Amino acid sequence: MTMAENIFRTERTVWWGQADMAVMINMPRAFDFAGEVIEEFLRDRLGFTFRQMIQEKGFDLPFVHASCDYSAPLIEGESFDMTLQVGKLGTKSITWIVTAYKKDGEKAFQTRLVNVVLNHATGLSMPIPDAVRSGLTPYLIEA
Repeated sequence: MTMAENIFRTERTVWWGQADMAVMINMPRAFDFAGEVIEEFLRDRLGFTFRQMIQEKGFDLPFVHASCDYSAPLIEGESFDMTLQVGKLGTKSITWIVTAYKKDGEKAFQTRLVNVVLNHATGLSMPIPDAVRSGLTPYLIEA
């Protein structure tokens, strides 16, 4: 395993509607937060939104796998940090590692999400476009 040159970092806050009756994020919210971070990364680092990716670039990134390990609760009103790295770049797939950290540095959860690259017109998988691959490589943590 190699270390990524870069880690994409952002911040989130748990809002009232994202918490359950115990005033903690409920289980699916980790995936919501992770998806938001991936979308923010695509926009900020690769220069396109999901809409532009589909309508202008002609490909989509549907999820084919999602897992999450929970370590510590996030409470309504709590701000926390999130990081994104690329766990693996396949020929036609991307594995994202998105991790949430409490402000004291304690890990709250870590998701592992896998997208396949899909040609939007044909519905068939396709190789990761070269420009996308080169934009992801600095964030790759596994060779």
